[in-house]
Amino acid sequence: MLWAEKSLVELQTVLISCGYTKEQAALRLRKMREAFPEASVSFPKSLLACCPGIVAESHKNVFAAAIRENAHVIVTWDTTMFPQELAEEFDIYVQSPDEFLLHQAHLNPDRVQDALDAQAATHRMSRSALLLKLAQQLPSFESELRLRKF
Repeated sequence: MLWAEKSLVELQTVLISCGYTKEQAALRLRKMREAFPEASVSFPKSLLACCPGIVAESHKNVFAAAIRENAHVIVTWDTTMFPQELAEEFDIYVQSPDEFLLHQAHLNPDRVQDALDAQAATHRMSRSALLLKLAQQLPSFESELRLRKF
């Protein structure tokens, strides 16, 4: 996992627009930085020139960070923001969260099951209840898990 610092600034704005207080948003970002100190990526502005076809500055930052750190995957709800031809040029896959998690379930089902159990326990719910919640945003992932009887 990695992010450009500018992406976190944008995330803070989004969190506030979704109803978080400034303090709550700042706390969320601080916790992210503490939990994943290695995730913050800086890069020279000249790397943004490698992002033709990407319109939004925030998406250019994401792509430049992925190039800088040799990321294999960009996970985003809006995969259309990153032209496939450009991503292929840098050997980067652009996947939705549903696609990404589906791949993870195929690659390492035991680890995914452990992560689901931990998340369910954190939220004091059963794995089945968690899967029902996931089905709303991650239908392919949830369906695969049910087929595998997770």
